[in-house]
Amino acid sequence: MKIKSNIAAAVAAGALAAAGAAWPAGAVTYTYEHLAGGDINDLSTLNLQFFVTDSFKITDLNLKFENMVHSYVGDLNIVLSHNYLSPDGAAILISKRSSNYYDAWGDFTWDDEGARPYTDFAKGYPVYRSLRPFQGLSVFDGQNGYGLWMISFEDTNQGDIGSIQGWTLSFEGEPLAPVPEPGVWALMILGFGAMGAALRRRRALQAA
Repeated sequence: MKIKSNIAAAVAAGALAAAGAAWPAGAVTYTYEHLAGGDINDLSTLNLQFFVTDSFKITDLNLKFENMVHSYVGDLNIVLSHNYLSPDGAAILISKRSSNYYDAWGDFTWDDEGARPYTDFAKGYPVYRSLRPFQGLSVFDGQNGYGLWMISFEDTNQGDIGSIQGWTLSFEGEPLAPVPEPGVWALMILGFGAMGAALRRRRALQAA
């Protein structure tokens, strides 16, 4: 069993190396900037998605809205989700509908250590730019950052609209072994097949 494990590890490492992947090497900051934006219309939901291809254990996460404009953010429920179709996916409410909010414009950073609570999101003057979300971003800590991330803006009332030009995910994370692409899996399967054939030939020679 030990020999098989070592051979399997060698085959897996070779396949990952062939795909240009690297094994874990210290803490890393991962930043995904200026992802696609869109319009936030009355009584509709804007979903913006991005697929993170890096594999790492999340230790901290901040979210930034790039040039967001809305005439009444109290109409909005804003949700951040990760792998929402997966059984181990997660989602949090960044900001929830309220009657206390005003219009918003500019950039806003959501951070569990932010200077102000989510209730100060565009709450008149001054405009607070560093905010703590309604539910903590720490919900994502410990997850693998790899996969589909989505930010959703649900407009729950009529009369006010807006837009957002982009968004940024900023992670602190511990690198993990990369998640193999389908082509890499094929190389690994071929490698395991070759390993099995070699072991069968060895047993046949020993029996002879």
